[in-house]
Amino acid sequence: HCWMNNHLGNPQLSIAYADSFIAIIEKNNLKESMLSNYFELLHEKGAAYYALNNYTKAYDNYFKAKQMAMQMADSCSLIGFINDFGLQLYRQKQYAEAIENFKETIVYINACKISSTSIKANQGQETLDNIGLSYTKLNLLDSANHYYNLALQSCETYKYLTASDSSTSLVRSAGFKGVVLGNKAKIYIAKNQLDSAETLYQQAIYLNTTIGIIRSDAQLCQLQLAQLQFRKNNLNGMKKSLDQLKTGLDTLPNLEAKLGWQEMMAVYFQHTNNPAQEIIYYKNFITLRDSINESKKDLLKTTITKELKDKEQQFTITVLQKDNQLGKLYLWIVAGLVVMALVIIVLVYWNFKKAKANNKILVKLNQQVNNQKIELEKINKAKDRIMNVVAHDLRNPIGAIANFLDIVTIKYQHSEAEEKILNNSQQAAVRSLNLINELLEVNKIQSGNLEIVTTSIDVAALIKQCINQVEYKTIAKQQHILFNPPASTLIINIDEEKIQRVIINLLDNAIKFSFVNTEIVVNLYQQSANIIIEIQDKGMGIPANIMEHLFENTIAIKRKGTNNEASNGLGLSICKQIIDAHNGKILVTSKEGSGTTFSIQLPTA
Repeated sequence: HCWMNNHLGNPQLSIAYADSFIAIIEKNNLKESMLSNYFELLHEKGAAYYALNNYTKAYDNYFKAKQMAMQMADSCSLIGFINDFGLQLYRQKQYAEAIENFKETIVYINACKISSTSIKANQGQETLDNIGLSYTKLNLLDSANHYYNLALQSCETYKYLTASDSSTSLVRSAGFKGVVLGNKAKIYIAKNQLDSAETLYQQAIYLNTTIGIIRSDAQLCQLQLAQLQFRKNNLNGMKKSLDQLKTGLDTLPNLEAKLGWQEMMAVYFQHTNNPAQEIIYYKNFITLRDSINESKKDLLKTTITKELKDKEQQFTITVLQKDNQLGKLYLWIVAGLVVMALVIIVLVYWNFKKAKANNKILVKLNQQVNNQKIELEKINKAKDRIMNVVAHDLRNPIGAIANFLDIVTIKYQHSEAEEKILNNSQQAAVRSLNLINELLEVNKIQSGNLEIVTTSIDVAALIKQCINQVEYKTIAKQQHILFNPPASTLIINIDEEKIQRVIINLLDNAIKFSFVNTEIVVNLYQQSANIIIEIQDKGMGIPANIMEHLFENTIAIKRKGTNNEASNGLGLSICKQIIDAHNGKILVTSKEGSGTTFSIQLPTA
């Protein structure tokens, strides 16, 4: 029941059954004779608490299980435990560490002698697929393809051995194969071989909607197929895939698939000129995305391996403290045996009095520190509450106002005076929304909460994405963005979302402060141990009195663009904080009236 409820998505029940079983073992002193069961219960408890986002208790149970694993020589019992570590690391985006755990799982699978064929048929192919998926996330596509092929070979080799009867085994095998094919399609997408990727997605969907039973993976494949069809400008195919996905979501809820479905429905209505429907789906997408991010906000703060190492160090300290206490006991015994040595007794007594006095002072100081800490925490919580009010009670209404004004402006005819009022109102709402977002980001940075989660990224591909996101802004000013990528691919470990924000901010500034009918040049190259990204414009340039305060946290430094575009003056400060957090540099050269060049230097190691 503990295992079953965990895998059926009932973690609370799983914990209850685990606690009942553990109580029986401990009450009857069966820990030694039931070591394997005890270990498995702690493992399942850790997984259940992890599903409930209670990472403190999850890590406590994983640590106890790991301590117990050191006493076990049974490789079969360790398969699920080590594999679970790999899955948790994958969810925390620690893909290299996840690969190490998955490969260690393969070693234990091969070493297990109990029902080894069944374990290889089920766990083996899944683990090979997880290794391929981790390599895909690291953009090591050849390695990923190698392990996907091994997983497919495993599906074929053991297709009659995944269950006790052949018909059930074939159903499972088809489902496993569908999962692998869906993951393999990501390689072809990365290589821009979209037709091949589309074929694999269709095969994967067919296998798990017609033959196999892994419906949740089929839903994700339907979503990814819709995204691919959008890239191919096949809106009819995209809508068909989204409708099929919606039918599946009605019977089998899937938060990840539902989130993607809401977003792609908004994209579909955007490109079919239906702004009213677009806004509805986009608002639903934002709400669901924020809810999911809130539930997982603690997941990426640390890694499971770091937490367990910390607990291991604390365990070692506790053992040493107990040893130290025992040493003190022996010292008192020796002191009692040499009671006749009056001088020693006096010295011991004197030291005891001094230590007691010092202890009182320390207790008092500790109390003062704790009181100050409590007051600081109250102040910080009060500040955070205020910022949350800004985030949730101001940002969403202002965003809605901007969208509604945009719809009213586009959909209805107005006089010139009315249209000017509507445009000014919309611009004011957008400026307010941008300022709120910037202030929230500044607050996060000043609070020391700027988290950098790095992954291996193709820098040229990232820059192309950024250009695509801002290119529409160049149309009104008849501008052109020229990108000069290097001949070879440049891969670097960075926080993709935050570096993307920096590049988009600098491109926005280049567009804003460049004149009509001019060119913005983006250069990418490697120089020694740094990757350089340059964004050059031929715009109005930066005055000398502004240059010296360019990266400061102040709203006083702001000026309008060449078409009177507004600026809040906080973006460059955040850009510098992000680049500094990557151990990089952001430099600027400018001549008033002749243009500006921003240069980002990011270390390769």
